[in-house]
Amino acid sequence: MTGKYKGQSTCYVCEYGTAPTILAFFRKTGDQTADLIVKLNEFAEKMAQKNLKAVAILVEGPDSRAWLEKLAQDKSIKIPLVVLVNGPKDLGVRLYKINTEADNTFLVNNKRAVIANFANINDNTFQEVADASSKMLGGQ
Repeated sequence: MTGKYKGQSTCYVCEYGTAPTILAFFRKTGDQTADLIVKLNEFAEKMAQKNLKAVAILVEGPDSRAWLEKLAQDKSIKIPLVVLVNGPKDLGVRLYKINTEADNTFLVNNKRAVIANFANINDNTFQEVADASSKMLGGQ
């Protein structure tokens, strides 16, 4: 999609290894998803010196590709934006136990272990994700 492996299939969990990571799964495209991806990108850039990695994943599948590419270009998104190849039936949905009825799911991970799991985050509650991530990074 976008990022280092644009146009290739990759596993960002494998790529990021044990680095502190936010995996953000979004059910569908739209204004709220765009706003949250922008917030996630800004937070990841702010915390890059702490080695925080982030990726936004559209569960909707390949039909979301053009929307994500436009968002990345329009908003100068630097974090990887990807789609699940098989949409809601993708293996990643089962592996991470993503509720496909939730608008979004944010998994805050350290050393490949989920330390915080948030569903249905919005502009007003994104700070919960930021706070959990900051705490994971040592309170910074």
